[in-house]
Amino acid sequence: MSEGNVESAVMRLEDRTLLAGNVTAAITGGNLVIQGDDLSNTITIEPTANAGEFKITGTGTTVNGAANVTLGGLTGDIIAQMGDGNDQVQLSTSGTQDITLPGAIRGEMGEGNNVFKVFTLGASNLKVSGDATFTSGAGNDNYIFQSLGIGSDLTFDANVSVTAGEGTNGTTLETSNNNSRVDVGLKLTVKGGSGSDSVQFLAQGNVSTVSVRNAVINPGDGTNEVRLESNADSAVAKVIESFRYTGGAGADTILLQSNGSAGQVKFGTSTKVKLGGGANTFTMEAPNVAGFAGADGNLSVKGGNDIDQVKLLAAAAGRVSFAGTLKMSLGGGNDTLRLGFVKGVKKTKFNGGSGTNTLTDDGNNQFTIPPVFSGF
Repeated sequence: MSEGNVESAVMRLEDRTLLAGNVTAAITGGNLVIQGDDLSNTITIEPTANAGEFKITGTGTTVNGAANVTLGGLTGDIIAQMGDGNDQVQLSTSGTQDITLPGAIRGEMGEGNNVFKVFTLGASNLKVSGDATFTSGAGNDNYIFQSLGIGSDLTFDANVSVTAGEGTNGTTLETSNNNSRVDVGLKLTVKGGSGSDSVQFLAQGNVSTVSVRNAVINPGDGTNEVRLESNADSAVAKVIESFRYTGGAGADTILLQSNGSAGQVKFGTSTKVKLGGGANTFTMEAPNVAGFAGADGNLSVKGGNDIDQVKLLAAAAGRVSFAGTLKMSLGGGNDTLRLGFVKGVKKTKFNGGSGTNTLTDDGNNQFTIPPVFSGF
């Protein structure tokens, strides 16, 4: 091989090596600090059998120049500063591990199509004592918090905050097996950019629960959605106290749907939804046997000047129920409201606003105080 060909081959090999990327990992002041480069880094962070010790493994990425590294002495936070590029970070437990992280989690993902995933496998439990804060720039980003094993729990004792940039972004809290749980103890905050953003609470296993004490969601402009779904028997997806949603100029969808037998999807003691200026949809459904969708306190929904659709509907053995006041002001546009098997115990007002609005009453509603309809 000529000198020129050797040099060319070496350069190609170096290019392939560089494309794999390298992250550095160290325990500094009790914190696990991981720093990526501007290439696409993929890493997994797992606790070992020793207290305060974690193994960081790269996939197509080196860690401190090696395939993996094990570091001990974690007494504080886990900080991942990944830089630009399409980065993936996974933090997980498995087997019968019962792990409490002593501090916070901070994921700084940079620009690119990024994924940060925190999950439990097997019968393991993972508790995060401090705040979990995630930020990213332009790109399609996904933040996923899952309990995947039977009887496993993922618990955030404090706050979870996601601030995503422009792009198609998703935040998902999910149980996928029986008797499992994902819980945010204080507040979930999600802020999006100008793209399409989604926030999902998915209870997929029998007798599983996804719960958030408080939630503030500002998805920005774009086609955005919030989904609370119970997709298994006796599964629950809920907000316990306050829920605040402020939509932008695009089309917004709020869906609470109880699909499993005796499943529950519900808002908490105080719910305020501002749907913004697009063609919006607000739905509470309990289509399955003994299913429940509703709110434990006051709920208000305010639409914009486009076409808004509201559906509050249950099957014969289910119920859409409100323990507090219910107020819906749909604004301008030709709006639709459909009711069936709805129960309300306090004042209820439906205002269709201007436009040619349509009310469909499927019957079997129970209101302690007769509801007030205007604009229909």
